[in-house]
Amino acid sequence: LLPQGIRRITLVTDAWHMERARFAFAREGIEVYCAPTNFPDAVNIHSMALWMPRGQAFVENQFGLSELVGQ
Repeated sequence: LLPQGIRRITLVTDAWHMERARFAFAREGIEVYCAPTNFPDAVNIHSMALWMPRGQAFVENQFGLSELVGQ
């Protein structure tokens, strides 16, 4: 992008990936405006269902750990 004269971008990506993607562009000297999408569902911390095991939690942890390793 820099050789083409592009120095600022609007980065549109999944909220899970935003920080890692933003850092990758910023590291190359590109100014980044973040526009995250697809936010995880809000959690009702007072719900008893929060304390019940569920398979989706494994998927959510996989995304989080993958981003952490990627950073």
